[in-house]
Amino acid sequence: ICPIVCKFPAAIHIVGETYKSLDTRSIGGDNHYTLARIGCHDVVVVCVCECGTLPAAAATKTVRLTFPNIEFYLLVGIFGGVPSEADDIRLNDIVVSYPNGQSPGVIKHDLGKIDSGGFVRTRILNKPHKALLNVVNKLKACLESINKASKSTYPLIHYGTIASGDQVIKNEAFRDDTLKEDSILCFKMEAAGLSVKRPRG
Repeated sequence: ICPIVCKFPAAIHIVGETYKSLDTRSIGGDNHYTLARIGCHDVVVVCVCECGTLPAAAATKTVRLTFPNIEFYLLVGIFGGVPSEADDIRLNDIVVSYPNGQSPGVIKHDLGKIDSGGFVRTRILNKPHKALLNVVNKLKACLESINKASKSTYPLIHYGTIASGDQVIKNEAFRDDTLKEDSILCFKMEAAGLSVKRPRG
């Protein structure tokens, strides 16, 4: 799932081989898909032309109906980094959603209620599928070996919590407060649209 047209060429560049484009408007869909392969895996790349969690969720639902055999959904795109002393995130770095402590990997920072103690989130999102986490663990191990051999430190890949919501975050105070509470690495509007919400507690 690729939010915004300008990020689509980068998403296509990731895949090793493209087959053809598929216009599904004739069968009731609004999306335009590119069929491709990454290694031995068939993939479908779709561009979402609107920002926010709802368009991303709607696109995911449509993809599921059009391609019922798809196993996993990945969101690719640019993010708003939240650098800290622990994670010195720089331009061109990569952030991968990964469970950390009580965090499932993606939090929806604007879904909750106000009580006497302040803002409380009322729902949490599911963790990524175990199969994907196993792939990430293998990738981390491989990259650590490569980096040690080459002494390369650029760009860095960070693993942890991504904050998602329906507004672009430009307020530094809000950003820093969210960082302190949840140890987030970045903000990505559409990330929560691919996760299933469940009640807290």
